[in-house]
Amino acid sequence: MSAQTTIKVSVPPHILRDVAAYQLCRRTVTEGAAMGMETALLRHFLALQQKPRADKLQPVNFWIGTDGNSIAEHIEGSGKLGNEENPAHIIHDDGHASVTIDDPRLRHKLEGGVIKASDYGHPYLTIPNTDAAARAAQGARSFVTHIEWVPHPDGGVRPALVSGKKPSNENFAGFEMTEFGTTGRRKTKDGSDESTVLYWLVRQVSHKPMPSALPSDSVLNEAARDAALDALDALISSRGAA
Repeated sequence: MSAQTTIKVSVPPHILRDVAAYQLCRRTVTEGAAMGMETALLRHFLALQQKPRADKLQPVNFWIGTDGNSIAEHIEGSGKLGNEENPAHIIHDDGHASVTIDDPRLRHKLEGGVIKASDYGHPYLTIPNTDAAARAAQGARSFVTHIEWVPHPDGGVRPALVSGKKPSNENFAGFEMTEFGTTGRRKTKDGSDESTVLYWLVRQVSHKPMPSALPSDSVLNEAARDAALDALDALISSRGAA
């Protein structure tokens, strides 16, 4: 024989209203903290974008930009405040928020390591040598090129993708390389045509870890705290109406 007991608890309406108001306020403050972290990330990426490149080429909006391919645009919500379908961050029911950057390039920057052309089924990786090459939307496929072995500014001879069709031997005056970071150019004997090294070809590249690819924990914590306090002040000023 079994017994079943049903207990019904009725919560007074004014308590339900207080609980709902508390949940709304907690969400507002938590969301403020998340927005503060996002702002700190955007400022950090902007600062990284403004640093000179090691190869002396112009920046290509790797860290922050508007072409849909920058690190900043891979913050949830594409680096914007977001909307209901595409939020800039996720507010969880237990009162914490997640700010995510879904980009494997950022992980590689943080951890470093070796990138091999063979990992992508290619014989070479292409390293841009000109601003146009670095900015090309489709990389080397954006140009008419051919492979040649060319003197490198660092010494020795290396394979490279050179602009245009390969000239005939009798019309080849040879490459004249200038200082590192400038374009290697070649002119025909009559001086009428010019070819440029667009990309150097390498089997692999190695990168050292870059801890500064993200702001420090203290910077993010301070940004979250300040933004949360600002949201709390707004709630107090509006008496919970915010």
